[in-house]
Amino acid sequence: MELASEIQTFFPKLFVSENKLLSECTTFQLGGPCPIFIDNPSADPLPAIIRTLNENEMPFLVIGQGSNLVIADEGLDCVVIRFCSDTPKIDAKRNRITVSGDTLLDDLALFTIENDIGDISFCSGIPGTVGGGIAGNAGAFGRQMGDPLVSAEILGPDGTVRMVGPNELNFSYRHSTLKETGEIVLSATFELPKVGKKEMQAERERILQFRKEHH
Repeated sequence: MELASEIQTFFPKLFVSENKLLSECTTFQLGGPCPIFIDNPSADPLPAIIRTLNENEMPFLVIGQGSNLVIADEGLDCVVIRFCSDTPKIDAKRNRITVSGDTLLDDLALFTIENDIGDISFCSGIPGTVGGGIAGNAGAFGRQMGDPLVSAEILGPDGTVRMVGPNELNFSYRHSTLKETGEIVLSATFELPKVGKKEMQAERERILQFRKEHH
């Protein structure tokens, strides 16, 4: 497909393939092929990729880790962009952190504990990315992603980027307006409550053990 070659030429550091089985990209291991698959573990090129797809009138879907995502065996007739990274991208100043939307939630929790930044230990063991967690207001044990959020940099389906505060996302139980708009979280800034490192480590271990026993 010419567009796949064009995308690979414009973005040589990305992995671009055709007829990728989406069962390889979802935690439920379900899903048929998509015509073009773009593995994009960085926020930087994502706006340009989406603008390129729009210019070529190619529908697309952005996914993260593929958790809680069920895709039919027939697959999808659109470009699929995987925005997920195994390498945490986090900038911390005291108890305020800015994290890329493709960072895994569990990696975020572990990083903040190891570096004694602040408490977001409730994210321990939650599958998915920070961006997906904000979109779905993920949470556990009475806490949720919208609570410590200060701001988010989001990317619209048309390729435009804007900053929003938590009030603009209208958080409710497991929901935000991002589910309706289809916008993607490129990065987010959180202000975390200060808790002792040993206390956070103990809480993480308790949560992971609970998940192991009940999930």
